[in-house]
Amino acid sequence: MLSALYHANDCKCIDCLAHQEEEVPPPISERVLRKSFKVVLEEKEMSPQLLRKKPVRRLIGSISDRICKVVEPAISKNMPQAMADKLREDVFIFSGFKTYHQLKEASELLRDKKGAFKSFDQFYEDTKGIRDKYNKNWLKAEYNYARRSSEMAARWAEIEKDKEEIDLVYQTVGDGRVRPAHQDLNEICLPASHPFWNRAFPPNGWNCRCTVREEEKGERAYTKIEGLEDKFNESTPQHFRFNPGKEQTIFPKKHPYYGKNGYGHCQTGKLASDLNKNEECEILKNVLHEEQERKEVRELEKRLRKEGSRTIKTKRFGEVLISKIGFKETRNKNTGDYKKQKEALNKVRDLEDMLNRYKGKIKVDPPNTEEKRIKRPTLIGYTTIVVDGFEICLEKDKVTKGMYKFYFIRKKE
Repeated sequence: MLSALYHANDCKCIDCLAHQEEEVPPPISERVLRKSFKVVLEEKEMSPQLLRKKPVRRLIGSISDRICKVVEPAISKNMPQAMADKLREDVFIFSGFKTYHQLKEASELLRDKKGAFKSFDQFYEDTKGIRDKYNKNWLKAEYNYARRSSEMAARWAEIEKDKEEIDLVYQTVGDGRVRPAHQDLNEICLPASHPFWNRAFPPNGWNCRCTVREEEKGERAYTKIEGLEDKFNESTPQHFRFNPGKEQTIFPKKHPYYGKNGYGHCQTGKLASDLNKNEECEILKNVLHEEQERKEVRELEKRLRKEGSRTIKTKRFGEVLISKIGFKETRNKNTGDYKKQKEALNKVRDLEDMLNRYKGKIKVDPPNTEEKRIKRPTLIGYTTIVVDGFEICLEKDKVTKGMYKFYFIRKKE
């Protein structure tokens, strides 16, 4: 079912051709992948309970952080806070279920033909196709879908304010890559409150570029949609017939990662005592067991951001600029362990004292990759030091006239 939804990697259908121009997400760290796959081999299985293991949490966090990268620009502006929080949680839950399925599929390759457990190197080599599928091909589709879904969720939040006074018109991009099923919807006009928008609000598929435009209520005749709606239901997978803003989810609730029943019933009081009887509920329970800690990290980062950029004065490093990029990178560098993320973020407030107490050598290392040198031609390099068991990274840039800028702080292993 998953392969049918995502199509083959070399598929040339109109849905897949749209992938070619889409952005590729940052790669998942090989170190994170190796450690999470090692858990499966050590435990000789993949179960929902293993989603609590730190190496597996790091993989969940890595996937979630990459998807959130394209979601945040849309949901952090002009959207009620409660709605934005629900969308972030949806990304995290999706990442947890995705991780479970990836490792579950990999666990089927634990044994060799004689039934003996493989060495880790052999197991890891044999699961390369699975890793590429989940972390490259499928993640690319999910990453770009999340961007459009978050943008349209934000759009719906704005529409909600005036939905009784406006009409909506479905609008395609109008080029040669518009799929026929979406072309049939082009220029459909209905009241914003019409139930049609519960199912046909974009995006309606992978890399769907359609949108809606607002018009004054009653400005034009409404479309008769009886036949069109049936055609839309036939041509559009059930997974893509929903409204991300109204349902407050980035990904469809019918996504195959969530199983045949989905996970909505797991969150009702009626079934709270029966969670162990449902695999999807077991997965959800283990994915969310650190949810409170994750929210605390987000809140802490948000408070630091509100304090704004500032400059601290140090004896040996001169003036050091602290900006929101440093907070974000600190969270990213401590991915997968919320306790470490909180510790590191709290240490940002002690940065001036820590830098003033450092007595070791100060060395500036130039960018270590050609990509960084091309992407940031003004970057001079990085200085990395260790104080109180924390690795502190500062960067120098020609734009700031060689002044140090705080890059990240990370708890040493």
